[in-house]
Amino acid sequence: MDDLTESDARKLIADLLEADIVVAVPTDRVLVHEPTDAVFEDVVQLAAYHRGWQAGCDDGGDD
Repeated sequence: MDDLTESDARKLIADLLEADIVVAVPTDRVLVHEPTDAVFEDVVQLAAYHRGWQAGCDDGGDD
């Protein structure tokens, strides 16, 4: 997503960590998107992924 800055992504991921939607795995230096078990090393990629996943859920898609 071109409109997603790293700063915006970090804020979104911080919110998702607080909500237990994303879990940090410090030993592997990755973040796990709990609803889908997708693993990410980059906060911008994870934030974009979560936005797409959320949009799919909001449109009545599978979660």
